Amino acid sequence: MLLKSSKDYVVTVCDNAKENCPFFSGEEIMHKSFEDLSEFGGSEEEIMKKVRQVRDEIKEWIRKTFEN
Repeated sequence: MLLKSSKDYVVTVCDNAKENCPFFSGEEIMHKSFEDLSEFGGSEEEIMKKVRQVRDEIKEWIRKTFEN
């Protein structure tokens, strides 16, 4: 018999979200701080480079945290 379990998580990825997100009852709440995309400056190319960098950091953290 194969038993499947599931777990719901709420994950915040910037400090502003951690402080301002509503309360979620019944879920496990996790926080991992990444650079805040709204604070990026520079040319469009520079901003996109930083966005991709943070995207890749989030992807790697999710992989390491949730892979079985």
